[in-house]
Amino acid sequence: MSTNPLTVQQAIERGLRATVLPLRFIMVFTIVGVILLSVVKFSWWDFLLIPAGLLVAILYTTYAAQKWRMWAYGHVAGIHQLQRSAELAGILTRQTYDQIPFFLSCAQKNTLKVLQKRFSDEPAFVDDYSIPPETKVFSKSLFGSSDTPVLTISESSIDIHPLEVFEWEQITNERISRTTYSKDWGTVDGIAPSGSRDFFRFEYVTQHFETFMSTLDIAVWKLDLLLYIYRGRFEAKRAAVG
Repeated sequence: MSTNPLTVQQAIERGLRATVLPLRFIMVFTIVGVILLSVVKFSWWDFLLIPAGLLVAILYTTYAAQKWRMWAYGHVAGIHQLQRSAELAGILTRQTYDQIPFFLSCAQKNTLKVLQKRFSDEPAFVDDYSIPPETKVFSKSLFGSSDTPVLTISESSIDIHPLEVFEWEQITNERISRTTYSKDWGTVDGIAPSGSRDFFRFEYVTQHFETFMSTLDIAVWKLDLLLYIYRGRFEAKRAAVG
């Protein structure tokens, strides 16, 4: 591992720039190209550029994600949280920490195998000092973010506005969870959904809290990272006192 480790947040932001942004550029470039060709001289063959562009985008992002993966595994101290954040951010496929892609060279495969051994180490909390003592999370709507926070997360509590302040000491199982639906499940909030939805959930004594991530103006991976950081700071302080 690098002697100057980066934070999970820095690594994920670099990973998104390396994978998600080029993917969007390739797809937009492909669609614009098809439209321009159709205006100049219409041909049904032009529409073959769309699946071709999609294939190029998939191949590029797959390669870029693996290149980023090897770099990140060697530069980030908290490799377990890194993997989780990368999966939630869509950079890596879920539960692939021990997989080795077939298209890597022999040297790259050997390097990745060495880096993957870090997952056998006991997970240890690694703080990110760029994250402030508390973070406010706002609600999201079609008209943008609200002016009043709906969540305030700190190293002492999770404040759900305007409901209640929940202390970390009695919070359990805080997490971002994904639920997959099919139309056979019936309705959720009056609709018959299909696909998957992410939730922010935790238990507190006898209470259960949950909300759709789609209602919060924060990326899924970022809220998950905040939960990790603030829980870790709380536990570190409690251990120091006790």
